[in-house]
Amino acid sequence: MAIATLLRDARHDALDRYDPDKGCNGWTLGCEAFAFGCAKLKAAAGGAGFEWLDILDPTMRFMFTVGDVIARFYHGAADEPNSRTLKVSYSELRQGILDFGDTPAGELVFRFAVETDGLGEVTVISFTGLLGNAPEFVYEIPLDPATPALAPFTLPKAEGVELPKPVVRKPSDDKKTGEG
Repeated sequence: MAIATLLRDARHDALDRYDPDKGCNGWTLGCEAFAFGCAKLKAAAGGAGFEWLDILDPTMRFMFTVGDVIARFYHGAADEPNSRTLKVSYSELRQGILDFGDTPAGELVFRFAVETDGLGEVTVISFTGLLGNAPEFVYEIPLDPATPALAPFTLPKAEGVELPKPVVRKPSDDKKTGEG
């Protein structure tokens, strides 16, 4: 949850800076969200409450560890990783042994998938174990819904009105009376 919160906050920061009138588009938003996510993880790593987080590779191939587990993050659906997300580093090939049921942990690579809506707002962040070209498991991380970057627009519910009973008749009745 701590990693997911950092990644969500980073995307919110990128959304705060997003301005199409200045030339921002989906690509610039994605670049800033990635850069801000890396920066938030770097700033938190090893600090109070994040002693278990370390940065393994601070470059554009950004990798971090949660304890001994190597992980990366990406923007997209957890069950539809793209080819770049599926790339495995040498460090990941030597991943420590974890127990995830019948799958040998050394074969899994771990990713945090950040899914967004059409406005770029985070909808779901999942922890995913990828095996080959597909997810072996997807764990949706619960996020605090009380801190969206944009407040939802809601209208108060309108009071109901009484409607008269509908008139129901067979079409053959209309032919007899000449109505309809």
